[in-house]
Amino acid sequence: MPDAVQSILVKIFERGVRGDVTAFQNWLQMYAKMQQFPLPVCFSDYANYYTVDILDLDQNQLNSAATLDEDALKRTIEGLIEADIVRQIEPYSEYVLKNAEQLAFAGKKSDYFFAGRDLELQPLQLIRSRVQSFCLYHKIEESKLDEIIISVTEAAENAVKYSDRGPIFCEQILEEDNFSIRLINSIPEINLDDDINRGKFSEDVSLMRGVLVMSKLLDHLDIERNTKLSRVEFSGRKKIIA
Repeated sequence: MPDAVQSILVKIFERGVRGDVTAFQNWLQMYAKMQQFPLPVCFSDYANYYTVDILDLDQNQLNSAATLDEDALKRTIEGLIEADIVRQIEPYSEYVLKNAEQLAFAGKKSDYFFAGRDLELQPLQLIRSRVQSFCLYHKIEESKLDEIIISVTEAAENAVKYSDRGPIFCEQILEEDNFSIRLINSIPEINLDDDINRGKFSEDVSLMRGVLVMSKLLDHLDIERNTKLSRVEFSGRKKIIA
Protein backbone atom coordinates (compact mmCIF):
# COMPACT_ATOMS: atom_id res chain seq x y z
CA MET A 1 0.00 0.00 0.00
CA PRO A 2 2.64 2.66 0.89
CA ASP A 3 4.57 2.00 -2.33
CA ALA A 4 1.41 2.35 -4.43
CA VAL A 5 0.38 5.54 -2.64
CA GLN A 6 3.87 7.03 -2.92
CA SER A 7 3.93 6.17 -6.62
CA ILE A 8 0.71 8.01 -7.40
CA LEU A 9 1.73 10.94 -5.20
CA VAL A 10 4.95 11.35 -7.16
CA LYS A 11 2.93 11.51 -10.39
CA ILE A 12 0.71 14.20 -8.85
CA PHE A 13 3.76 16.17 -7.70
CA GLU A 14 5.26 15.87 -11.20
CA ARG A 15 2.26 17.75 -12.56
CA GLY A 16 3.53 20.85 -10.78
CA VAL A 17 1.15 21.10 -7.83
CA ARG A 18 2.34 22.51 -4.52
CA GLY A 19 0.39 22.69 -1.29
CA ASP A 20 -0.16 21.42 2.24
CA VAL A 21 -1.43 17.99 3.30
CA THR A 22 -5.08 19.09 3.24
CA ALA A 23 -4.71 20.39 -0.31
CA PHE A 24 -3.15 17.13 -1.51
CA GLN A 25 -5.87 15.12 0.19
CA ASN A 26 -8.48 17.18 -1.66
CA TRP A 27 -6.64 17.00 -4.99
CA LEU A 28 -6.29 13.22 -4.81
CA GLN A 29 -10.04 13.01 -4.28
CA MET A 30 -10.57 15.45 -7.15
CA TYR A 31 -8.49 13.36 -9.57
CA ALA A 32 -10.26 10.18 -8.45
CA LYS A 33 -13.64 11.85 -8.96
CA MET A 34 -12.73 13.10 -12.45
CA GLN A 35 -11.72 9.58 -13.48
CA GLN A 36 -15.22 8.32 -12.66
CA PHE A 37 -16.96 10.42 -15.31
CA PRO A 38 -16.46 10.66 -19.08
CA LEU A 39 -15.26 13.93 -20.54
CA PRO A 40 -18.25 16.03 -21.71
CA VAL A 41 -18.67 16.43 -25.47
CA CYS A 42 -17.91 20.14 -25.26
CA PHE A 43 -14.30 19.22 -24.38
CA SER A 44 -13.90 16.52 -27.04
CA ASP A 45 -11.18 18.47 -28.86
CA TYR A 46 -9.06 18.26 -25.67
CA ALA A 47 -9.60 14.53 -25.04
CA ASN A 48 -5.91 13.71 -25.60
CA TYR A 49 -4.88 16.11 -22.84
CA TYR A 50 -7.53 14.60 -20.54
CA THR A 51 -6.08 11.15 -21.13
CA VAL A 52 -2.54 12.28 -20.30
CA ASP A 53 -3.46 14.41 -17.28
CA ILE A 54 -6.28 12.34 -15.73
CA LEU A 55 -6.96 8.94 -17.27
CA ASP A 56 -3.33 7.79 -17.40
CA LEU A 57 -3.14 7.89 -13.59
CA ASP A 58 -3.37 4.38 -12.16
CA GLN A 59 -6.96 4.08 -10.94
CA ASN A 60 -6.28 1.60 -8.14
CA GLN A 61 -3.35 3.60 -6.77
CA LEU A 62 -5.34 6.82 -7.02
CA ASN A 63 -8.37 5.39 -5.23
CA SER A 64 -6.13 4.02 -2.46
CA ALA A 65 -4.44 7.39 -1.97
CA ALA A 66 -7.74 9.28 -2.07
CA THR A 67 -9.05 7.34 0.95
CA LEU A 68 -6.12 8.17 3.25
CA ASP A 69 -6.72 10.41 6.25
CA GLU A 70 -4.47 13.44 6.72
CA ASP A 71 -2.11 11.78 9.20
CA ALA A 72 -1.47 8.81 6.91
CA LEU A 73 -1.02 11.09 3.90
CA LYS A 74 1.40 13.30 5.82
CA ARG A 75 3.50 10.26 6.76
CA THR A 76 3.55 9.23 3.11
CA ILE A 77 4.72 12.69 2.00
CA GLU A 78 7.36 12.70 4.75
CA GLY A 79 8.58 9.39 3.33
CA LEU A 80 9.03 11.10 -0.04
CA ILE A 81 11.01 13.85 1.69
CA GLU A 82 13.29 11.23 3.27
CA ALA A 83 13.69 9.68 -0.18
CA ASP A 84 14.85 13.10 -1.49
CA ILE A 85 11.94 13.31 -3.96
CA VAL A 86 9.85 16.04 -2.31
CA ARG A 87 10.86 19.08 -0.27
CA GLN A 88 9.00 21.27 2.18
CA ILE A 89 8.61 24.93 1.25
CA GLU A 90 9.88 26.89 4.25
CA PRO A 91 8.51 28.43 6.39
CA TYR A 92 5.18 26.99 5.20
CA SER A 93 3.74 23.51 5.63
CA GLU A 94 3.64 23.13 1.85
CA TYR A 95 5.31 20.51 -0.29
CA VAL A 96 6.69 20.50 -3.83
CA LEU A 97 8.71 18.21 -6.09
CA LYS A 98 12.39 18.72 -5.24
CA ASN A 99 13.88 18.34 -8.72
CA ALA A 100 12.16 20.82 -11.04
CA GLU A 101 13.62 19.04 -14.07
CA GLN A 102 11.29 16.12 -13.31
CA LEU A 103 8.17 18.26 -13.70
CA ALA A 104 5.87 17.22 -16.54
CA PHE A 105 6.45 20.54 -18.32
CA ALA A 106 10.23 20.63 -17.78
CA GLY A 107 11.94 21.82 -20.94
CA LYS A 108 8.60 22.77 -22.49
CA LYS A 109 6.97 26.12 -23.15
CA SER A 110 3.41 24.86 -22.68
CA ASP A 111 1.31 22.95 -20.17
CA TYR A 112 -2.24 21.59 -20.47
CA PHE A 113 -4.30 20.26 -17.58
CA PHE A 114 -7.73 19.83 -16.03
CA ALA A 115 -9.25 20.69 -12.65
CA GLY A 116 -12.55 19.69 -11.11
CA ARG A 117 -15.30 22.17 -10.26
CA ASP A 118 -16.16 21.05 -6.71
CA LEU A 119 -15.00 24.01 -4.60
CA GLU A 120 -14.65 21.82 -1.50
CA LEU A 121 -11.80 20.00 -3.26
CA GLN A 122 -9.86 23.24 -3.85
CA PRO A 123 -9.71 23.44 -7.66
CA LEU A 124 -8.74 27.13 -7.54
CA GLN A 125 -5.71 26.31 -5.42
CA LEU A 126 -4.73 23.49 -7.78
CA ILE A 127 -4.91 25.76 -10.83
CA ARG A 128 -3.02 28.52 -9.04
CA SER A 129 -0.29 26.14 -7.86
CA ARG A 130 0.26 24.64 -11.31
CA VAL A 131 0.49 28.10 -12.88
CA GLN A 132 2.86 29.23 -10.13
CA SER A 133 5.14 26.22 -10.63
CA PHE A 134 5.16 26.73 -14.41
CA CYS A 135 6.07 30.41 -14.03
CA LEU A 136 8.74 29.74 -11.39
CA TYR A 137 10.29 27.05 -13.59
CA HIS A 138 10.55 29.58 -16.41
CA LYS A 139 11.92 32.22 -14.03
CA ILE A 140 9.20 34.82 -14.51
CA GLU A 141 9.97 37.76 -12.22
CA GLU A 142 8.03 38.01 -8.96
CA SER A 143 6.07 41.19 -9.73
CA LYS A 144 4.79 39.75 -13.02
CA LEU A 145 4.09 36.40 -11.36
CA ASP A 146 1.94 38.03 -8.67
CA GLU A 147 -0.20 39.75 -11.31
CA ILE A 148 -0.52 36.52 -13.30
CA ILE A 149 -1.58 34.56 -10.20
CA ILE A 150 -4.23 37.12 -9.21
CA SER A 151 -5.63 37.15 -12.75
CA VAL A 152 -5.64 33.36 -13.07
CA THR A 153 -7.37 33.00 -9.70
CA GLU A 154 -10.12 35.41 -10.80
CA ALA A 155 -10.54 33.57 -14.11
CA ALA A 156 -10.57 30.16 -12.41
CA GLU A 157 -13.16 31.31 -9.88
CA ASN A 158 -15.45 32.47 -12.68
CA ALA A 159 -14.87 29.24 -14.63
CA VAL A 160 -15.78 27.07 -11.64
CA LYS A 161 -18.73 29.24 -10.62
CA TYR A 162 -20.38 29.29 -14.05
CA SER A 163 -19.55 25.74 -15.14
CA ASP A 164 -22.54 23.39 -15.17
CA ARG A 165 -20.83 20.03 -15.80
CA GLY A 166 -17.47 18.40 -16.26
CA PRO A 167 -14.02 19.78 -15.42
CA ILE A 168 -12.20 23.02 -16.23
CA PHE A 169 -9.58 22.92 -18.99
CA CYS A 170 -6.45 25.03 -18.50
CA GLU A 171 -3.69 25.91 -20.95
CA GLN A 172 -0.58 27.96 -20.18
CA ILE A 173 1.99 28.89 -22.80
CA LEU A 174 5.20 30.90 -22.82
CA GLU A 175 5.79 32.62 -26.17
CA GLU A 176 8.87 34.83 -26.54
CA ASP A 177 8.15 37.68 -24.09
CA ASN A 178 4.52 36.79 -23.29
CA PHE A 179 2.78 34.44 -20.88
CA SER A 180 -0.62 33.26 -22.16
CA ILE A 181 -3.35 31.54 -20.17
CA ARG A 182 -6.59 29.98 -21.37
CA LEU A 183 -9.39 28.50 -19.26
CA ILE A 184 -12.45 26.77 -20.71
CA ASN A 185 -15.59 25.75 -18.84
CA SER A 186 -18.92 24.27 -19.87
CA ILE A 187 -22.13 26.31 -19.68
CA PRO A 188 -25.83 25.45 -19.79
CA GLU A 189 -27.98 26.41 -22.74
CA ILE A 190 -29.37 29.95 -22.60
CA ASN A 191 -32.85 30.30 -21.11
CA LEU A 192 -33.69 33.98 -20.72
CA ASP A 193 -36.75 33.53 -18.49
CA ASP A 194 -34.90 31.14 -16.22
CA ASP A 195 -31.91 33.49 -16.03
CA ILE A 196 -34.18 36.32 -14.90
CA ASN A 197 -36.01 34.19 -12.34
CA ARG A 198 -32.85 32.96 -10.65
CA GLY A 199 -31.15 36.36 -10.61
CA LYS A 200 -28.57 35.51 -13.27
CA PHE A 201 -28.02 39.15 -14.16
CA SER A 202 -27.08 40.06 -10.62
CA GLU A 203 -24.51 37.24 -10.83
CA ASP A 204 -23.14 38.84 -13.99
CA VAL A 205 -22.24 41.92 -11.92
CA SER A 206 -19.84 39.79 -9.89
CA LEU A 207 -18.43 38.33 -13.13
CA MET A 208 -17.79 41.83 -14.46
CA ARG A 209 -15.97 42.81 -11.25
CA GLY A 210 -13.60 39.89 -11.86
CA VAL A 211 -13.14 40.94 -15.48
CA LEU A 212 -12.31 44.48 -14.36
CA VAL A 213 -9.59 43.18 -12.03
CA MET A 214 -8.11 41.01 -14.78
CA SER A 215 -8.22 43.81 -17.35
CA LYS A 216 -6.05 45.97 -15.10
CA LEU A 217 -3.43 43.27 -14.61
CA LEU A 218 -3.24 41.65 -18.06
CA ASP A 219 -2.13 43.19 -21.36
CA HIS A 220 -4.82 41.31 -23.28
CA LEU A 221 -8.09 39.81 -22.12
CA ASP A 222 -10.85 38.06 -24.03
CA ILE A 223 -13.93 36.10 -22.96
CA GLU A 224 -15.81 34.25 -25.68
CA ARG A 225 -19.05 32.29 -25.34
CA ASN A 226 -19.37 29.41 -27.79
CA THR A 227 -23.06 28.50 -27.84
CA LYS A 228 -22.50 25.73 -30.39
CA LEU A 229 -20.14 23.88 -28.04
CA SER A 230 -21.87 25.13 -24.86
CA ARG A 231 -18.70 26.50 -23.32
CA VAL A 232 -16.98 29.74 -22.37
CA GLU A 233 -13.33 30.41 -23.12
CA PHE A 234 -11.24 32.92 -21.16
CA SER A 235 -7.89 33.90 -22.63
CA GLY A 236 -5.36 36.35 -21.27
CA ARG A 237 -1.84 37.46 -22.08
CA LYS A 238 0.81 39.16 -19.95
CA LYS A 239 4.04 40.68 -21.22
CA ILE A 240 6.78 39.32 -18.97
CA ILE A 241 9.82 41.07 -20.46
CA ALA A 242 9.98 44.86 -20.56
